[in-house]
This record gives sequence, C-alpha cells and structure tokens, in this order.
Amino acid sequence: MLDISTGQAGAGCSRELPVQSQSDLDSISNCQTFTGTITIANLGIPTITLAGVQVINGNLLLANNLNTARVSFPNLQGVTGQLSITNHTVMSTLDMPALTDVDSFSVLVAPALDALVFPQGLNQVNSLHIADTYITKAAGLSFTRATSVIVSNNLYLKLVDLPRLELTKGIYVTANGQNSVDVEASDESHFTYI
Repeated sequence: MLDISTGQAGAGCSRELPVQSQSDLDSISNCQTFTGTITIANLGIPTITLAGVQVINGNLLLANNLNTARVSFPNLQGVTGQLSITNHTVMSTLDMPALTDVDSFSVLVAPALDALVFPQGLNQVNSLHIADTYITKAAGLSFTRATSVIVSNNLYLKLVDLPRLELTKGIYVTANGQNSVDVEASDESHFTYI
C-alpha cells in the first residue's frame, strides 16, 4: 500500500471538504496528502480537476455531476478509503494517470465513458465495482488480490484484463458486452465468474 506519511499536511489539508466549485479543489492543490473526505456532488461545471494532491487519507466521493464531461486527478496516487464516481451521465473522460492504490474503487452509471485506464497499473484494491458504463476495455488492473470484483451492465465491454489476479473472494462479471466478454487472468487465479 502507498505510504501515506509523506507529503505536506499543512493548514487546510485535514478536514471534511464539501466541494461547491472548482476553486474549492484548487484551494487544496498544495496538499500532497489530504486527510478527510472530499465530496464533489451536484456541480454544474464541465471539468472537475483535483491537482496537486497525491494521497487522500480518507475518501473521494463524486456524485450527480450531470454536466461534467471530464474528471481529472493528474497527481493522485492513492486513496486509503473509497474513490467513488456515481451518476455522471456525460462524463467521457476519466483521467487518473498516477493512481495505483485504493481501498474501494467504483464507477457506476457513466454511460458516456468509453475507456477505463490505469496507466501506472492499479496495484492495490480491495473492492472494485464497474457498472453501467460504455467502456470497451478495462486496462491496467494489475492487482493480485481483491475481496470483491464486480463488473456488470457495461454494454460494450469486450475484455476484462486481470493479468496478475491470483485470489479473490468474489468476482462477478455479468451482463457485459453485446454477445460476450472475455476475462483474462493469471494462470494461478482461483475464482469463478458468471
């Protein structure tokens, strides 16, 4: 897991942050580590960017940002709690170039999203839930263990690539793709899917 003790924890870097505008996110861009929950909900802006923050010791929750086409976390490497993106109907871009560690990751109801990519590889995740998107492929899922992996109702999904997955308590890959979906995993994987 990512070392959360590094980085600045100055004034304003440890609190609950209910975001009302992009300027609220800009106000914590000097926090390499942010402790608390950041809630971004019901904003009417086209782009949401959380720059500067590398680690969130807490949660990052996005919901019902119905006019947001682009969500970007350019520096974010890890979240010790939930990273949840729910009901973003026009979001076509989700940019997370540095994200490698998160306890719980979910993208739910994002019908304009056609790609879910973790360029650095999502190496640590306990719970992964991807549902109701238009993604064709989930790439960079390089974790070896997870408690729960749920991938459902992604109409155009053709491939779920889990090259390093060895053990999970529950994996559910259901109602994806128009005809079928391929699940590629390590030869040493121990799971079943439906």
